[in-house]
Amino acid sequence: MNEIDYKYALAFLLILSAIIRGMYEIKYKKTEKMIAYFEGRERFFVIGVGFFLSVPAVVYLLTDWLNFFSITLTNFWRIFGVLLMFANVLFFLWVHISLGNNWSPIVELNKTHTLITKGPYKFIRHPMYASIFIHGIALWLVTSNIFIGLCAFLSFAIIYPFRIKSEEKMMIDKFGDEYKNYIKKTGRLFPKIF
Repeated sequence: MNEIDYKYALAFLLILSAIIRGMYEIKYKKTEKMIAYFEGRERFFVIGVGFFLSVPAVVYLLTDWLNFFSITLTNFWRIFGVLLMFANVLFFLWVHISLGNNWSPIVELNKTHTLITKGPYKFIRHPMYASIFIHGIALWLVTSNIFIGLCAFLSFAIIYPFRIKSEEKMMIDKFGDEYKNYIKKTGRLFPKIF
């Protein structure tokens, strides 16, 4: 594969991800919200992560401005990145389908919020964050660009500790012992080994 092939593959996968997220954004706007935790901070996080995951990738797709930050990765690793990103798009869709009307871009509850323990939630409590993390790794591999990889990784790494703490507190407040028992059975981003 040559550089233009990687750009086409990346563009296709980013558009596919945007379509999935867009469908759930439309559904989200129709749900009746009950309570939001740290709403201003959360909206800032969503905008920040969205910016750092998408803008550098779009600049890579449309210009050669970031070529200075390119690193040499073999075709094996770049193709692996494309396949990883494709698998992650499917995982991203699975997470959204599993969440259904419970999905929200910020830490909040809706009127009919339920505890989801099916699909990827059977194994991990935060598969959406795992998907974002995987997306960042795949983005770095596909673009073979250290700047894009760092933007993706750091944007997520900075918000992750705040997001997880707020979200798990919200879920314990809402579901109590049911969520505490769920914590014992699942990992945060990766399944528990034992």
